[in-house]
Amino acid sequence: MAADAGAIPLNREVVTIAGSDRGADTVLIVRPSTSGRFFDKKKGLEIREIVAMPRKKIFY
Repeated sequence: MAADAGAIPLNREVVTIAGSDRGADTVLIVRPSTSGRFFDKKKGLEIREIVAMPRKKIFY
């Protein structure tokens, strides 16, 4: 959504933070992509690094 709106650059890595209503618990560095190219092998979303992720997954 941010890439589609032009809020983030497509040619630079970005830090993403995610979680649930209990707080942020996951941090990734990704190469962003627009929704139209999300699954494209050359220009789609690419996870470059997992910085933080919970060891014990809890599914609500």
